[in-house]
Amino acid sequence: MLRKENIGAAGTTRPSSMDFPALLTVLRENWSTKLDWGTTVAVVIDGVLCIGWQDSNFVLGLSTVHTVHEASSLVTSKRNRPGATSTNARITREVFGDSPFKLLEISSFIDDYNHHMNSVDLANQYRQAYDTQKIAYRTWIPLLHWVLDQAAINAYKLASVGKAWLESHVEFRRELYRKLLDHSKLLEPQRWREPGPHNWVVRPKRQSCAMCCKKEKLRKKVLEQHRDSGIELLIAQPKVKRPEKSWSGCDFCDVPLCKTSSSFEDWHSQKS
Repeated sequence: MLRKENIGAAGTTRPSSMDFPALLTVLRENWSTKLDWGTTVAVVIDGVLCIGWQDSNFVLGLSTVHTVHEASSLVTSKRNRPGATSTNARITREVFGDSPFKLLEISSFIDDYNHHMNSVDLANQYRQAYDTQKIAYRTWIPLLHWVLDQAAINAYKLASVGKAWLESHVEFRRELYRKLLDHSKLLEPQRWREPGPHNWVVRPKRQSCAMCCKKEKLRKKVLEQHRDSGIELLIAQPKVKRPEKSWSGCDFCDVPLCKTSSSFEDWHSQKS
């Protein structure tokens, strides 16, 4: 899809895809401490360049715009000698000798990645600093929070680029939640379908939940209708427990309702 729009892409990757070359995976796992600095191995899969380059570690990447066999595939870059305690220092420091820095030829893929990867990293940093994600068991909730986070970041970036906002990111977030809280005060609160104070109360007697009993009766009625119609249900029917008994209920409706399910909301959302 990106190619149809004449858009190229490049970045590092992990060897988790089934189509990723096994050679690069083996080199990373077994030879990352034995190869000479600057060793480059590349394989083209479906028009995508899969590349491995030995630095302090064997770096894996994918690109749709780079090559490794042309003169333009290499660029001269000023590289600083890594510290003696850095990862695989023996491999990287050997190239520099006694020089604190050196002009070295590196792959254009690595050079472009080093200069332009911040576009993605900054987006992750903006999102991580003020993340709204919460622990949830519904699959759509993380997606919703991601959309909210991204919308807030995009609003901040657009306001900054357009000079409409000149302060920091944290001040933008503070102003954003103030505006949202002010807007929420203008909204009328939703009311129950029926007038009256529907509140949780403790009842004098422990009784079966009215909503659970109603659901159980409906389930039995549906099963009887299927049997009378000669329809055999192929879905295994689980053993249903008796409706929950509860000390709680609604004071206005004067019915027992359990708190272990959505009985309170379900009961008050019924049609007359």
